Amino acid sequence: MAQAKIIKEHRDRVTNHKLEKMDGTYNLHDYDDEKQIALEELEMKLNCILSGKDYQTRQQRELDREIELAKARITEKSSSRRGKKTRGKKST
Repeated sequence: MAQAKIIKEHRDRVTNHKLEKMDGTYNLHDYDDEKQIALEELEMKLNCILSGKDYQTRQQRELDREIELAKARITEKSSSRRGKKTRGKKST
């Protein structure tokens, strides 16, 4: 899970490691959402290992998605600009 960029606190919660006294006393958050994300990330990594595919961390996948969205926006803007240029010209 460390290689999948899951923070230590969440890894400790998933593996049920004993918490430091202060944390165990005052931090009563159950971390269910964080544990779910960590286990889903571990599942994805194991599936990639078993299938022989390259593994990407969640952050890498999110960055790839953002890049694809930015490319789509750029393409959309450039095609709408071309459309405006051709509409303004008179046909001969």
